Amino acid sequence: MKYDKEILDAVKSYYQFDDDSYLYLSVKDIEFERMAKEDSKYEVLNKFSYEQKWSKASFRKRQRFITEAILQIYNNDLKTESNLIYNPKKIKVITITSINKLLSQMKGLVENNDPIFFRGQSNFKWKIKASIYRNYNLLKEEKTLIDEMIQNHPEEFDYKNTFEILSKLQHYELPTRLIDITTNPLIALYFACQDNEREDGQFFVFKPQKEKIKYCESDNVAILSNLAKMNFEFGKTPLIKNEKSKKRFIHYIRREKPYFEDFMEENCLNNYFFVKAPYNNKRISKQSGAFIIVGCKDSKETHVDITETINDSEGKPIRYIIPFRKKKIILKELETLNINIANIFPEIDKVACYVKKKYSL
Repeated sequence: MKYDKEILDAVKSYYQFDDDSYLYLSVKDIEFERMAKEDSKYEVLNKFSYEQKWSKASFRKRQRFITEAILQIYNNDLKTESNLIYNPKKIKVITITSINKLLSQMKGLVENNDPIFFRGQSNFKWKIKASIYRNYNLLKEEKTLIDEMIQNHPEEFDYKNTFEILSKLQHYELPTRLIDITTNPLIALYFACQDNEREDGQFFVFKPQKEKIKYCESDNVAILSNLAKMNFEFGKTPLIKNEKSKKRFIHYIRREKPYFEDFMEENCLNNYFFVKAPYNNKRISKQSGAFIIVGCKDSKETHVDITETINDSEGKPIRYIIPFRKKKIILKELETLNINIANIFPEIDKVACYVKKKYSL
């Protein structure tokens, strides 16, 4: 269908490409009625939807409409894959529809035994972001969250370093500046498929430089871990130049590293590392788990950019997409390999939920 200029102008204005390379249309992105109520500029699309007699459930029709309009705007120089519209000159998109397809893509990635890490997210639109940065109010109270947990359960946090405390908090699903990753691609595939049944999942592959890979006793890891103990105001002035804040910060680090010196590079917090954590609980062992620990940019408010995802031979970023229609099929394949919620979350409450669901079908 050819759309008139008013429709095309509206679509071009409202739907912007991420990094000038792709646009992901989630369910919320085409709820024209809701969008029009929140912002009148969307009324053009809402009116068109009404004229076409599309119900709220007509997700595929609405998505097809936006896709066709965007392709018309850009003279069909773009490609589509499930809910994704992308510029093939800017990124490479690989569709994962089965375990075999994933494993075939993983061949050849390992060179000289260099470590590779993986992460799965069940919504393609989500950025790689530490959970503490997903809620501004919690970010402001990052130190308080830690203090409250230790106050209420001190016996759970008898650790040598702050990183292990953050790891424990992450285990109990408290927001932290850690991002879960794994060395097992099938575990990451499970997480990319386990939720958001109407959204495409995304599978990430990380090949970090050697200097980016640390163990939990690393000085670099200690620096970023103890950032979590600093008050939110720590980021309101230059991070390392404020002497009072700097002394408190170094005091926290010296609790676990008495030899730590006063000198710190000014950009030491604008960083992130891949941390090979100790397998000190069943869950992290079952998930072949590791973490990315993130610092901040100019203040505690700003998340660092993670740039270690792989590129193709032409230098284009690779995006692995799991179409939402294939999620249940892939989960069934993973089940045959005993990769399920009971296995990767071995706590008894998770196993009980799995058993209940399994025999209720």
